Amino acid sequence: MGVALASLVACTPGPIDLMVLDMGLDAGDRQQLSRAARPWPLTFAGVPAGWMDGLPASPMPASSYGRLYVSRLAPEATRRILYLDGDILVRRSVLPLLGLDLAGNTVAAVGNSPGSHFGHRSVAGGIPGWREEGIPPAAMVFNSGVMVIDRAAWEARDTTDRVLHTARDLRGPSLWPDQASLNLALWREWLPMDRRWNTHDTDAAIAHFFGPKKPWGPPPVPNRLYVEYQDRAAALGWDIPGRRRLRARFQARELARAVVPPRLLRHRASRVVLGPGYESIP
Repeated sequence: MGVALASLVACTPGPIDLMVLDMGLDAGDRQQLSRAARPWPLTFAGVPAGWMDGLPASPMPASSYGRLYVSRLAPEATRRILYLDGDILVRRSVLPLLGLDLAGNTVAAVGNSPGSHFGHRSVAGGIPGWREEGIPPAAMVFNSGVMVIDRAAWEARDTTDRVLHTARDLRGPSLWPDQASLNLALWREWLPMDRRWNTHDTDAAIAHFFGPKKPWGPPPVPNRLYVEYQDRAAALGWDIPGRRRLRARFQARELARAVVPPRLLRHRASRVVLGPGYESIP
């Protein structure tokens, strides 16, 4: 979360109001996050554990349900909310998202991935009960790690209670019941955004490290986003083990791409392997 805050502040002309959903941070955590957000002010909104009662168990942390309550926790005057997961790196100003026309929709988000719709084999098992809800198989699924929320629409449509009701009535197990519930409840109420606002591709405006491979662990192949993330973490005083080696491997890979025809390059997990006539670059 410190990296998410520091990168947001560095990229976005501000200040804008920053709020962290607090589900068990200690005083040291809060102090560290406040330093990462400087010079912008940072507030902490407590999410009582009792608010999670009756919600289905998940492999994800219980805090993943906290996003469902963001409208109830934001300051009263807030009209537009940008929700961000903690495992992100902001690389462009987020002001375009705060001024985005949602065209009457409750939220704007990015489609989970190309071909990610309710009927897709990679999604169908993660969102139980979609057929019974009458949702067309071709309806797209969104990733809830980055969401632009129209607060007035969210509250007028009683969205928090609708999504919570959906979560408590899921018709089967899900790997990500919080996201499944949002998609079931809002499948006709979300605006697709450019994928650069929530992706782990190297052209990301907001890099989101969803999935098991996190930037605080070594990636299998040197990647620009992992290098940027680890450099940002080091600037906050958190030097991730292997950071310098990862940067050296990435720079060697970029050099090889610059001087060697792409058809001669083959990528391996631990090194860049060049075609005949060239030496391997560790």
